[in-house]
Amino acid sequence: MIMFLQILIQAKTILHERGIFMPTYKDLFPNIDHRTVEATRRLIAARPWRGNPGRGGRTEFEAAYRACWAWLEEVSTVYGLRVPALKIGSLILIKHPYGCYDPADNTIHLPKFSVTTLAHEFRHAWQFQKKPLIRHDEGFNHREGLVGLLLYLVDPEHYQQIMMKWLTEEDARGWSVSLIYLADPAFYRRAVERGLLLYW
Repeated sequence: MIMFLQILIQAKTILHERGIFMPTYKDLFPNIDHRTVEATRRLIAARPWRGNPGRGGRTEFEAAYRACWAWLEEVSTVYGLRVPALKIGSLILIKHPYGCYDPADNTIHLPKFSVTTLAHEFRHAWQFQKKPLIRHDEGFNHREGLVGLLLYLVDPEHYQQIMMKWLTEEDARGWSVSLIYLADPAFYRRAVERGLLLYW
């Protein structure tokens, strides 16, 4: 996998030198449903991160949980999904420290309240419940062709399995970051400037 990442970085550098730029995650999904964008604006305005350990007490935690749960209910309705359960700080995070979606019990696990991570894991719920061929509806990812070729060259035996995992992660990253950007560009910029986004 390290060899693959080195090849990908080298390929991006070559493309950049030739004036070919890959879009950033914030630009991948310009047409997210307006109801989802509005719900996300309300979630950001609720400032759920105040409920995180060291930032607030039980009252703030409960308010943050209610805000995240309301967002999950509303956005699940928009996309016709079963509403995922939400767990904060559960033991599964030992294996997945940044959060995860568990399709076995339709549960989103977060280490702490985070609007971006909640949106990212919700997108995984959408992927598992709708089982699409990844993002026909709201955008297109120019990285897919290049990465597919590189993966095949590096590891042809495991190409399909790795490519599918990569595509689902790229899709979730693109959708969640685009959503945050559409909902509140200033919030997005502050998060990038403060190093609060792992990808942008």
